[in-house]
Amino acid sequence: MRWYMIIGTIIIAILLTGCSGNSGVKNAPAEITNVENDKAGQVKDIPKEDYEKPLTREWIKETYKYTDEELDDYYVDEMINSGEWSIGRVEEEADNSSEFYSLLKSNKVIYMQAHKDEIEAANAEKERLYSRTYLMDGKVFQGNIPNSSELKWVFCQRWLHLNQGGDDNSPDGYVGFMIDFETQKYYLGELYNENEFPHDYRLGEETDLTDEQMTQIYEWFDTAQIENWDKTQDSKKDLWHMGLEYKDGTVVTYTIKNDDGKAPLSVLKGNLWNLVDHR
Repeated sequence: MRWYMIIGTIIIAILLTGCSGNSGVKNAPAEITNVENDKAGQVKDIPKEDYEKPLTREWIKETYKYTDEELDDYYVDEMINSGEWSIGRVEEEADNSSEFYSLLKSNKVIYMQAHKDEIEAANAEKERLYSRTYLMDGKVFQGNIPNSSELKWVFCQRWLHLNQGGDDNSPDGYVGFMIDFETQKYYLGELYNENEFPHDYRLGEETDLTDEQMTQIYEWFDTAQIENWDKTQDSKKDLWHMGLEYKDGTVVTYTIKNDDGKAPLSVLKGNLWNLVDHR
């Protein structure tokens, strides 16, 4: 009987020692796992007050290094005003400028799809207000040309390749100018493509014309004897083309086929071109 008691006591002591050796180790794996998750970036802890901060242009420009012009092209104001985006949400989805660019592109597509009719209407209104492409499309005019005092717009342009020797690396494009007789403003366009300056004359370099300059312009037109100009047109883009619009709606387009600086139309174009300084 005594031997049984001794053996039982030994077994109990061994069991108690084992339990004591495992004490405090049970929770270690969970703690290590949490640290590894944090280091791996699987958990991004953004304080609630930061997450809910409203998105602003200033924050976007400072964080992702964008300019106002770049943001305008992606309807960022609509993105901000939608209320769907906070600083925290953007930070979750865009860790760098490249990821934010992808976010901007997606936002632009979504906005354009949702506001297709509004955007098309706005573009049509912009074209109506600021495009003067129709001055290059005037049909051969058969009636009496109004007096030069009735001029409203003049638009003149040609295609220019700066290196006539054929250097493929030389810049080329259209050069031209527009004159608004009502506001006495001169708009200069240099090396633009056909989808730019003529569609929005505000893209040109603007110069205010003095009363003396306007008087000189009217005299140049009177001297040029427009009624005697050759009204046949040539579609070659490397020739100068001049479009005139009068207050009564008359639009006529001329081709300067002989730009020798002596023919009346060539002289007029040269005088108008030299009204402002060129780069």
